[in-house]
Amino acid sequence: MSGNEPETPIESLAHIRASPGGDLAMVSPSRGNKPKGDGAEACIFCPNGRELLAKPFLDGDFLDEMVKRELYILDNAYPVTSSDNSPVDGSEHSESLGIYYTGTEARGKHLVMIETNKHDLDPFSAGAETRAYYRNLAWGYSQMLRSLKNEGYAWGGVGKNRNGVSKDGKTIDAGASQAHPHSQAIAMNTFVPRSLEENMQSTRDVDAFLGPDGNEILWLRGCPGCLEGRENNYARALHTNGQYVSFVAPVPKGPNPYHVEIRIVPLAHQSHFEDMSLHQQDSFADILHDTMVSLSKPYPNMGYNFEMRQGPWKPHNNWKDPRSSHWEFSIYPAWPKLDTEKHTGFIPHLIGASVMKISPEEIARQIKGI
Repeated sequence: MSGNEPETPIESLAHIRASPGGDLAMVSPSRGNKPKGDGAEACIFCPNGRELLAKPFLDGDFLDEMVKRELYILDNAYPVTSSDNSPVDGSEHSESLGIYYTGTEARGKHLVMIETNKHDLDPFSAGAETRAYYRNLAWGYSQMLRSLKNEGYAWGGVGKNRNGVSKDGKTIDAGASQAHPHSQAIAMNTFVPRSLEENMQSTRDVDAFLGPDGNEILWLRGCPGCLEGRENNYARALHTNGQYVSFVAPVPKGPNPYHVEIRIVPLAHQSHFEDMSLHQQDSFADILHDTMVSLSKPYPNMGYNFEMRQGPWKPHNNWKDPRSSHWEFSIYPAWPKLDTEKHTGFIPHLIGASVMKISPEEIARQIKGI
């Protein structure tokens, strides 16, 4: 850095680092200042505390619909990204939060969505209230991603942390700093996570396959997401409704450091989550709800994480056509009575969350009761 350039505080920058599994993840030093929802003070995510928060991110008819669905979407006060107008300086390094910053800046936007007015909604209930909650969740995810895409960002993804609390009062470490149900969306211009580029490349040839309802489903031949849904449809399927399938996915060591995922994918090729119609959103939400209910039977009161991964919105590096990507949604269970280990997610705010250390075969057996 030359003597004529202003010095940039490390706190104003967000940086990218490589995880042990080969993914890219980000952490901003400002994330260390996040308040902890330890119950000592009133929850600012509850309706009577929201005057302390920023104004909602959506406006117009979308704001009205958001309020109707009891959602609240706003800019994250502790973003993992740097704003587009922040100064650039790659010379600083820090070991704050135990992470070494590489100096590669991550520019973008970080949103948070408060998912419900209820502080303690049961995400595992089979009832109509929880089903409506998941439908609202899918709508909110789509609106955040669509809004970020319209702002011109190159890539975006969604993730959720949830700390489960068992009946004996012990906290289950799932990475969340606030107990109130919330999710986050992150969009960037500076990079697309490398593993997404490696795992989601595909050819453009189209194939056809008969789905569970007997209707023809169009596939992108060679697309890992299409092939994954087709190959797992009958072998390990937990739920399917002709549009989406959920299944227990074994995850090899290497580019993805997880032991097991409960994965949901669209049976027909769909490149981006926000492209879903309202009917498709509800169908996806119903599969997610049914899967969460069945997952909780062998693991009541568990903690978990959600993560939605997809390719870029714009051509990027070797991606000539972003439509060749295929979105996928994953659930990572965390449970205190079983051995867990920390992991680093594609979505940066999942760094440090715990995942269940159990084989896919065993978790599938317990979920399906076989």
